[in-house]
Amino acid sequence: MINHYLKQMPPEPVSNLEQYQRLILDGTFLRRPSSLIALMDANTHTLIAGQYGVPENSEPKLIKFLAGLKQSGLNPHSFTVDGNRTVMGVIRKLWPGIIVQRCLVHIQRQGLSWCRISPRTTYARHLRKIFLQVTRIRTTEDRSKFLKDVKEWEVKFGDQIRVRR
Repeated sequence: MINHYLKQMPPEPVSNLEQYQRLILDGTFLRRPSSLIALMDANTHTLIAGQYGVPENSEPKLIKFLAGLKQSGLNPHSFTVDGNRTVMGVIRKLWPGIIVQRCLVHIQRQGLSWCRISPRTTYARHLRKIFLQVTRIRTTEDRSKFLKDVKEWEVKFGDQIRVRR
């Protein structure tokens, strides 16, 4: 399937970058060390820009990619990212004061990966229930409930985990 998309003609360059206020930035490795980065509009999931050979952990390449877009008029309100510290640092360097938030799917994946370490334990089963709710967060109340559940889980099970190490 991916070969089909890779054989397609690249989309026309997006003009009027000023219109994009809420963005999603994510990268992936195709075959290490080959990578690509994609910038999408968070409302429509339309691809705004992408580039092959820009790994998320390369500050110089990220700066070059994003600074070019900034020079072309990109001035967003927020970015949603996977949590990569280099990515978040570059975004904040280019757009000081911008809102940078972590993608809910990436939060969920990380939380569920912790559950796979000891999947049959009571604490992993409880944590799994909490993290399966992450992608249902839509409001500040939903977010507050999720954070409260995580804190309660930590109080209840944190010592058990520390003892197992």
